[in-house]
Amino acid sequence: MQPWFDLFYTLIFAVPIVCLSIKISTVPLRGVWLFFSFAILNALVKWGMTPNIHAAALIKVAALICITIFAVQNRTLCPRGFLCLLIGVYSNAAVRMANKMRMPATAPLQFIEKFPSYTLMTTKTHLNMLGDWINLPASMSWYSPGDMFIIAGLAICFLELSIRKQPR
Repeated sequence: MQPWFDLFYTLIFAVPIVCLSIKISTVPLRGVWLFFSFAILNALVKWGMTPNIHAAALIKVAALICITIFAVQNRTLCPRGFLCLLIGVYSNAAVRMANKMRMPATAPLQFIEKFPSYTLMTTKTHLNMLGDWINLPASMSWYSPGDMFIIAGLAICFLELSIRKQPR
């Protein structure tokens, strides 16, 4: 599996780029750099590019701060979308914190061994219902309910901003 083709991160990077390149660019979206910072910091942890689990925890906290500030700054533009986004981010954070900064997943062992930010979902892991157990048929990745909330939040924001009446 190639994580660079992961649907989740494709959406995280693609939605703001699309929003900035079409008519939505007239919407005063504030702190876009915070959104990209969140995506990059999250990717560092997900793909195991941190020196140890403590660094991963600090990076995850920084990512949460970035996305929270971004959502609060833009809460009036699409409140439902940003609320959905925050629910997803914080549910993923909760399950990671409950499992020593590792996301429990039902993925094959080869995947789990390749990415140290994951752990095999067992009866000893906590908050399994929030872990990565959703496998989409067209994807070689596993997703958590939090990931689905994040994707839904981004989609809601994209739709709300794209159908919004533009000033003349």
